[in-house]
Amino acid sequence: MATPTTTDEARYYDALILAGGEGRRMGGLDKGLQAWLGAPLYRHVLARLQVQTLAPTRILISANRNAAVYGTAGHPVLPDLRPDHQGPLAGIEAGLLAAQSDWLLCVACDLPQLPADLAKRLFAAIPMNGLASYATTDEGPQPVCCLLHRDVLGSLQAALDANQGGVKRWLDTLSAGTAQFDDARAFSNYNTQAALQDPSNLP
Repeated sequence: MATPTTTDEARYYDALILAGGEGRRMGGLDKGLQAWLGAPLYRHVLARLQVQTLAPTRILISANRNAAVYGTAGHPVLPDLRPDHQGPLAGIEAGLLAAQSDWLLCVACDLPQLPADLAKRLFAAIPMNGLASYATTDEGPQPVCCLLHRDVLGSLQAALDANQGGVKRWLDTLSAGTAQFDDARAFSNYNTQAALQDPSNLP
């Protein structure tokens, strides 16, 4: 296995928008399709990916329903490969298997104000010969905003097979690096109707 590298020449990556959840805090609604500032949440996230200072070579969308609607954005839509909604790790599994680059940037569909330097700083946070990094702020870790090398796939599948769930727990087994972001608002989570309607959440 070749040693992963994060030199400038190697910084090609696919990006994955995770929109495959059950939307429990949204009353079962498809969270990525809920409107904020006149557009579905996932469209805002897509726009943030498209303005990254280090641009993705390809964008994928993880979704387990309304695939045709998500498909109108013009990017591949991936359902989970496992039944029973096993959480974001299952979406990441599908993304890693579909990715055409060695690196995959994962982001949640309900983070419409992500920083434009997210990818660049996550690459910088990869440990020497490491395989993963994730964002963190003074308000806590943001493990779903993570950068992964394709070589983590076996570890991820083992965690899913063992039903060991959480993204943060799994990333810790990889000794993932962390990128500290000062602006916690850039990671504001819009996973309830109240958050969508709260005027203090406006940019």
